[in-house]
Amino acid sequence: MNKLVKELDNIEIPQELSRRSFYGVRNAKIESDDLKSKKNKYIVFSSIAAALFLYFVGSSIFTNELDPTKINSLDGNYVIDIYNPREVVGYADDVFFGQVIEEVGTKNLHYPTTQFKVKVIETIKGDSKGEVVISQTGGIQGRELYLYSEDPLVKDGETYLFSTKYRDHLKWSDVIPIGGKIKYSSEKEMAQLLKDYKQFYETEIPSEF
Repeated sequence: MNKLVKELDNIEIPQELSRRSFYGVRNAKIESDDLKSKKNKYIVFSSIAAALFLYFVGSSIFTNELDPTKINSLDGNYVIDIYNPREVVGYADDVFFGQVIEEVGTKNLHYPTTQFKVKVIETIKGDSKGEVVISQTGGIQGRELYLYSEDPLVKDGETYLFSTKYRDHLKWSDVIPIGGKIKYSSEKEMAQLLKDYKQFYETEIPSEF
C-alpha cells in the first residue's frame, strides 16, 4: 500500500462516486446533450491549469502530519460535459478497464497531481495494454490534501473503468475527472459497464479539441 493511500485511510473523505449515481446524472444529461450550445462549454482539458483555483483554508504549519480535517478543492471546467459518458468517451484517447498497482509519483502542474501504475484488463477504445501510467488531478501538497470536486484518488488493488487523455511530453495519460473514473468491484458490474460503454463508444460525441 502506497504512502499516500496510508495517509488517506485516516481521513474521512467523501464517498466514491457510485456507478448508480453517476448513471443517474448521465441519463438526465444525455436527454439534452444534442440541444446544448457550445457557448456553455468551457476550457480545454490540456489548459486546465489556467482555470484551476487553489484555495487554502487555514494552515497546518504546526504539525508534521496531514491535517485530517482539511480537504481543499481544486475547481476547473472543461470543453466537455464530464457527466455525459458519450462526451467523455468522444474526448478520451483511451477507454479501458484497469487495476491500480501502485502510486509511482507526484507532480505539481500549478496544482497537485498523482501518478499511478495501472494494469490494463480490457480495452474499449484506444490501444492501451500491459501496464500504463495514469495521472489523476489531486494529491498531497505540503501537509494538505487536494481533490478535484471532492473526487477521491484511486487506491491500490481497486479496479476502475478509465477514460483518459494522453500527454505525450509527460508520457502518461490524464484521467478525465468524475466521468473518466468509475469504480467497480464485481464481474457483473464490469460486464454491465462493458456493454454500456461499447454503446457509448458507438454513439460517442466527438470532441473538436
